[in-house]
Parts: sequence; C-alpha cells; structure tokens
Amino acid sequence: MCGKFDDKIISNVEGLGAIEFPVRINISGSPIVIPNNQVGLNYNARFPSLPMPTIVANSQPIKKSFKIRNTGIRSLQVDWNIFDCKDLESADTDPFKLKIAKNQSFDKVKYPFKFDFQALEPAESVNSCFAIQPKNVAVPARSVQEFSVTFDPQIGTGLFKSIVLATPFFSQEEIEASDLSPDQIPKKGTLGNISLNLNALTIAP
Repeated sequence: MCGKFDDKIISNVEGLGAIEFPVRINISGSPIVIPNNQVGLNYNARFPSLPMPTIVANSQPIKKSFKIRNTGIRSLQVDWNIFDCKDLESADTDPFKLKIAKNQSFDKVKYPFKFDFQALEPAESVNSCFAIQPKNVAVPARSVQEFSVTFDPQIGTGLFKSIVLATPFFSQEEIEASDLSPDQIPKKGTLGNISLNLNALTIAP
C-alpha cells in the first residue's frame, strides 16, 4: 500500500513519563496492479501484454478481457489512453520538458540547483484499431475492475502494436468525501502508471 503515513512510537520507561516520537513513512508506487495468472495475458516481458489471436483481415472484431485491482484505501479514477506504436515512432515532439529547479535533496548545499526532467505524454492515437471499455471509470478501494479490449481487423494485413496506459488519481467522489486538504491530495502522476502492451496479427484471406 503506497502513500504518506503518519504515526507515533511511544516509549515507556519505568519511573519516567511516556515519550512520543512522531514517525512519517513515504511509500511510493501505484496502488493499481494487474493481478497475475489471468488467462490470455502474457507476463514474459517487462510489461504484461494482451496478444490477440491471428485473424483474417476484414473479419469481424474480436475481444479479450483483463482485470485490474485497486489495492489502496481510496477510490481511484482510471482513464485509459491508447497509443499506437507507429505513432510513437514517428512523433516529432520532445518527450521531456526540462527546467532548472531548486535542489531539496541531501546534497543541496553543494548543488543548490538541479535539472528537472518532466516526461510529456504524447497525444492519444486517433482511429486506433484497438479500443477499450470502459475507457473512464472510478475503481473503488479494495476492488477489482474488468475491462474489455476490442481489435478491429478492418485496417488491413500486418502486425499491429499499441500501448494502453492509465495514470490513476483520486476519483471525484473520493475527493468530495475525503477529509484531506487540497495540498494533501496526490497530484496526477504521483500514484504511478499502469500499462498493457497490445498486439495483433492479421493475414490475407
């Protein structure tokens, strides 16, 4: 479970009063995970993939499903974007935004400033042969959500590769019900990313 946690350690020494030590722990990572052992998912890669069966071009669309689990204690919004690999390879936009920021790390005296690289998400692919449903959904805490991916083989023959990516953040319902102040609510991007590789092969009739 990731997030910021505040607690107290209480020391009781005989003959002395109790002494409290405040403790703060930061655990990073995404509370959204893709559970293992799902039929149809390939885990033999750095990122899980959802391979579609080889299909004849111009056939009817095919569909496969997968599940994600929210392991956290907050409801999270999951908005999927699909990026076709051919679009990523031909993109001419800068993948990073570079700025000079004040260094707050342990070496801030020696190096008062640092380079801050911010990854820029490319534009979502238009008219992709892959589609995901539901595309936008709030996943309650400690729950499992199922999604279906559809591949439309009407584009032609060949190998089609895409990436479906989501950046979880607090759902609107969670924000409204939460007792956290605005500065305590994690910003989008701080709860990690979740992604799945999609690939399909079409052949001529």
